[in-house]
Amino acid sequence: MGSAGRVHPGLRPPGSPTFLPAVLVTLLLTLLASVTMATDAMATPSSRPAAGVRTVAVGSADAAADLQAVLDAQVADAAARGVTMRIAVTDLDGAVAGVGISQSSGDGGRVAAASTIKVALAAYVLDGVDRGSWTLQTPVTVPADDVVGGSGTLGGQAAGRRYPLEQLLRLMITVSDNTAANALIDLVGGFDPVNAWLVEHGFDADELHLGRKMILPHAADAENWISADQAVRLLAAIHDHTLVSVESSERLIDLMRDQTVRTKLGAVIPHDLLADKTGENTGVSHDIGYLLVPGRTVAIAVLTGYDGAGADAANSTVQRAGAAVLALLQGLPEASAQPSTSPSPTTAPAPAASTTPSGPAVAETAAASPQRDALSGGDLAVLVALTGGAAGLAVAGLVLRARARRRRAAAERGHTPVVVQRLGAATGAENPTETGTVPWPADEGRKPR
Repeated sequence: MGSAGRVHPGLRPPGSPTFLPAVLVTLLLTLLASVTMATDAMATPSSRPAAGVRTVAVGSADAAADLQAVLDAQVADAAARGVTMRIAVTDLDGAVAGVGISQSSGDGGRVAAASTIKVALAAYVLDGVDRGSWTLQTPVTVPADDVVGGSGTLGGQAAGRRYPLEQLLRLMITVSDNTAANALIDLVGGFDPVNAWLVEHGFDADELHLGRKMILPHAADAENWISADQAVRLLAAIHDHTLVSVESSERLIDLMRDQTVRTKLGAVIPHDLLADKTGENTGVSHDIGYLLVPGRTVAIAVLTGYDGAGADAANSTVQRAGAAVLALLQGLPEASAQPSTSPSPTTAPAPAASTTPSGPAVAETAAASPQRDALSGGDLAVLVALTGGAAGLAVAGLVLRARARRRRAAAERGHTPVVVQRLGAATGAENPTETGTVPWPADEGRKPR
């Protein structure tokens, strides 16, 4: 007989599945091979795009064309409502046309800036902080002749009082305070230093120009001017830290995020996605700023003029334009294949690598997901592999169930346990038994030898 603890083959009951370990090992290897095949098949790209999926690239010509169509449509819509619109968008993250690329629509040229010129003034003030000309805590006295009405909170109480520069800067941007703006113009030495600085940084002297204080009487030819193209250039330079320091850029954008005048872009753009500065005066209504969609930030300037249409009509066109641009940005495809709104022919070959636009590949989303018309080689491999694995598991389950049935049947026939003792022990009565019992049918007539 064999070593202690082993059951002699002759003692195994009928139906004992001596082949079971080999079966399980075989099935395990089959399943492992199936999973490996499936993984390899899924990792191998199909040579043909799925039906109904059109891949484009972020920052591609298609995305830029879509944006241009949106801008043109907004200008046409405004014109139909009696409002003249100039709109420009600069891509700051490269998600639409490419980093730094601007697109615009409407008649070019300058318009009266209203309070949007305060962004340029704020940038110059912060550049002075960067250069050490003054600090955010520099006290600024508000002369009585700088106190004006219109927007803001300082009013007549400010005459002769001193305020920290930082407080006046905040009031000028967040509540568009005219008195604060006039006091800051005095601080920096008037209009000429600001305009010279803008020209030095490449801006057009006619289309981005500080020519007068807020509200106060001025000569007919003294005006604050801005154009849509120059506005988005200014915003891009602030965003990219090329006009002022990183700290000052972030400070100014944060102030714009705290904008409280929400009659234009702020009426339709969620607060956490907008940093802007509004401007309005007789016959004009503007908003310039940033749409802060993660990974798709753009600078936007919507400048409108109106005569008989009225300010409300102008404001509503600014709102519609902002909402349309935001919808386009939020609708840009993610970096994964999704069903397309413009199904491509299912027989079209995949575009060659040399003609694919630069940037991460993406696809457009459709309202419904079309079914594939045929399985690709990779799909078929996955299907076969997974089917084989499932079949292996099913066979293993059947073997185990059969074994359980046989054991129950044997127990019902009155099997008795047989103890196998160690042979050659010195003392038979006291030596412990080895390895317990095995089932033994009493009616078989065989006994241990």
